[in-house]
Amino acid sequence: MLLAGTRISDYLGVADIDQFKCQPLLQDAVIRNFEVLGDAARNILRYNPDFVAEHKHVPFRVLNDMRNQLIHAYNVVNLDVVWRAALEHVPPLISDLRKLIDALRT
Repeated sequence: MLLAGTRISDYLGVADIDQFKCQPLLQDAVIRNFEVLGDAARNILRYNPDFVAEHKHVPFRVLNDMRNQLIHAYNVVNLDVVWRAALEHVPPLISDLRKLIDALRT
C-alpha cells in the first residue's frame, strides 16, 4: 500500500490537473495504483478485520470502494475525483501507513 501511494504522489509530483487530463499514460498509472491500494485494503478488510478495527484512521473501506468504482465503472471514471483524491488523501495516507509500519516493526 505504501509503495502504491508513494507512486501516485511521485507520478503527480510535477503535474497539474490539465497535464493529468491530457496524459492517458499518467492517468493509467495513477488509477492503477489506486486499484492496487484498494485491492490491498480489500484483502485486509477480508482477512484481518481486527486489524482494521484497531486502525480506524486508515480508510480501508474507502480505498476498497474506490477500487471497485475504478475497476467496474472504468468507462465513467471522473478524473477530477481521481486528481483530488491523489492530492488531498494520498499524502496523509502515506504518512499514516509509514507510522503504522514503524509501529509494527517495534
